[in-house]
Amino acid sequence: MARAVRAVLVVVVLLSLGLLILLGLRIGESLSELRSEANDNLHWNLSQLEVDLVRLGEEMRVNAIQKDGSLKELRKRYDLFYSRAQNAVGGKGYSAPGLRELPQTFAALLGAYLARETPLIDGPDATLRENLPAMVDRLGTLRDSLRKVSIEMVDALAEVGDEKREALSGLIRQMTLATGATIFLLAALLAVVAWLNKVAAREQRLSDQVSRRLAATIDSALDAIIVSDDEGRIIQYSPSAERTFGYSRAEALGRDLATLIIPASLREAHAAGMARMRQTGKFKMVNNGRIQLSALHRSGREFPVELAISSAEGDQGRIMIAFLRDISDRLAAETELTSTRDKALAAGRAKTEFIAVMSHEMRTPLNGVIASLELASGMATDPELRRFIGLAQDSAQLLLRHANDVLDVTRLESGGLQLTTEDFDIEAHLSGLVETFRPICDEKRISLRYAMTGERPMLQGDPFRLGQIVRNFLSNAIKFTNIGGVTVEAEVSEQRGSSRVIEIRVTDTGPGIPYADQSRIFEDFVMLDPSFGRTGEGAGLGLSICRRLAVAMGGEIGVESTPGEGSCFWLRIPFALGRKSPTAPVTEDRAPMAAMDVLVVEDNATNRAVLGELLRRLGQQVTFAFDGEKGAAAAAAHRYDVILMDVSMPVMDGLTATRLIRKSGASKNSRIVAVTAHSMPEDLERIRASGMDDILTKPISSGNLIRVLSGTALLMAKPADGLLDDDRIAELRLALGADGLERLAVKFLGDGGDLIARLSREETLASEALSALCHEAAGLASVLGAAKLRSLCAKAEDLCRSGRAEEARHMLRHDLEPLWKETALTVKSLLQA
Repeated sequence: MARAVRAVLVVVVLLSLGLLILLGLRIGESLSELRSEANDNLHWNLSQLEVDLVRLGEEMRVNAIQKDGSLKELRKRYDLFYSRAQNAVGGKGYSAPGLRELPQTFAALLGAYLARETPLIDGPDATLRENLPAMVDRLGTLRDSLRKVSIEMVDALAEVGDEKREALSGLIRQMTLATGATIFLLAALLAVVAWLNKVAAREQRLSDQVSRRLAATIDSALDAIIVSDDEGRIIQYSPSAERTFGYSRAEALGRDLATLIIPASLREAHAAGMARMRQTGKFKMVNNGRIQLSALHRSGREFPVELAISSAEGDQGRIMIAFLRDISDRLAAETELTSTRDKALAAGRAKTEFIAVMSHEMRTPLNGVIASLELASGMATDPELRRFIGLAQDSAQLLLRHANDVLDVTRLESGGLQLTTEDFDIEAHLSGLVETFRPICDEKRISLRYAMTGERPMLQGDPFRLGQIVRNFLSNAIKFTNIGGVTVEAEVSEQRGSSRVIEIRVTDTGPGIPYADQSRIFEDFVMLDPSFGRTGEGAGLGLSICRRLAVAMGGEIGVESTPGEGSCFWLRIPFALGRKSPTAPVTEDRAPMAAMDVLVVEDNATNRAVLGELLRRLGQQVTFAFDGEKGAAAAAAHRYDVILMDVSMPVMDGLTATRLIRKSGASKNSRIVAVTAHSMPEDLERIRASGMDDILTKPISSGNLIRVLSGTALLMAKPADGLLDDDRIAELRLALGADGLERLAVKFLGDGGDLIARLSREETLASEALSALCHEAAGLASVLGAAKLRSLCAKAEDLCRSGRAEEARHMLRHDLEPLWKETALTVKSLLQA
């Protein structure tokens, strides 16, 4: 503050002195102009010109009266007038500023007169005498005109002189004021200097206090503080530094920092950095935050330190201030903590992976059980048998639900759950979903009502996950309601730009939920009645999954309940507006064919179930073998008309099994048809070389299956440009019916999601395991006619089998997940249609 005030005053004083000098120079210039003013000279010339005009006029009048007198004196007077006129016109005062056009008028009058009279004066005497009367008149006229112009010129010059004198007076007044102001400022500057001296003395005392406090702070600091010059010599060394490095202050001062505390391995880099700093002024570690390095103790022990270096300007140039802290104990604690954390994370991952694997492994046989029970239910005719099959189906579905719940929780916790985006009709979606629960309500003799009020827009989002939440609400409501009924209400509760917030309420007349438990029911594994006699079934994961799904979709869920009166579970989720393009079903006629004994060698349960169903509906006798070894043994023991042989299988692949069958056995000469997702030229060559007669390329259609069974030449499945092969969907709809196609599509989504999740962790899989997984995914895609997905997985399998597993991993990382999302979206649209 004091320095700023002093600087301002100095600048103001200097400006005042500069102003005084400038005013002095201007006053000098004005005085010089006044001294050299030509106004008097002009006045004198005009006066003399007037005198000469009078004398010339008198001489002309005299000569006009005396007719015989001499004209010599007249010509002399005219010459003097002529000379005076030239001096007046060309004089300095004649061109003085402020005269405006007067000099030109004056010169014009004189010029015109001299031009007229000079020839007469210089002419013969007789001519001159003859014109003298007229010349006298013209001279009088000129005299009057010149007198008038002269008076105007004198007046103008007087005005100019007055202005100049007034300007000089103003400069003198300004000079006086500036001088006074400068004197005042000088006095003020003296006062400020005195005040600044007092301020400086006070600041010096404060500086001394701060220095003593800083010294006390440095001495008591826990971190070591070392100050060095730009040569690396130590000029300050704190007591903490003595304790940290083992050197006393007396030993450290003046020593080279590099040889004292820097390990030998870092000294070269330190020297290079110091040299660069001195040469270029650029820092690398200075003013760059905290840095972790190794330091050297006096005993020769190296230990880790955390340091921060800053620079400042000292009395002898730049200095470096280093704050160092021994972090040996902290690093040891961090290492232990990191190890503990890694163990905990590993345990958590192991738990998550174990749950996911076990859930998937449970789902795989369960899918087979459910598919088998579906087929058995259609073939059973005995009512008692159908009742037991129904009980088995209910138990299998319940177990599958538990497995799905655990798998959903695992996906949500790991962030592996992917939401799809598709257009759907909210009214049709919810009404259809509610109708699926009506038979259960009818069986329990409770009512089920559904109503949607207000706007019924087409929305865009994930209807499958929305339906999962509503199904859970409905399932719980129906489960705990024995009297009364369940009501489902839906409405657009809010509009957010182009989005709509859908609110869905599921209200029941069940026992209700105590207020203290209403927040707990959305937690994992929470069951309000965990006793053996509870009426509800489940693992306590349903509402927890619903909460996670709602949050993932940007919404919220909750419950309002009164014990003894019932509960209302509500859901609010925002959806973007969308449009839906319905897909029309495709139908096709099919001709019957002759029955044959067919052996299906296939390791994938889904493929076996679908292929077996297609063959049975074609009137064929079907026998299954689960791998190549069992298939070769079955073919050797019994003669089959046709053997449908998968190529890639565990235990023994299809090519090896074909070679064994061709060597000997009952089916040595039977037709063997390869069932494969591989269609590369090299694959076809290997298949032919193994002894197979034909190739049935996945996806398998009824038409292609008929042509292969009838002995037609080598066939390839028609390539499909879309995500789903329309011909394949039409074949499956004809072969399995609408319900069967729906079950197959749902199974495809479930199994496919598991396979894609496993493939997304492909970095942890060996090349052979990755190849097997790709083969399984390609086979699954072929079942439903997912051509692009099958092609991608088959290509990845080919790359793995040819020793290019890294290329396969790269392709799967970039292309698999988005392709699966598109395919799953298309399959869900197929389900809705």
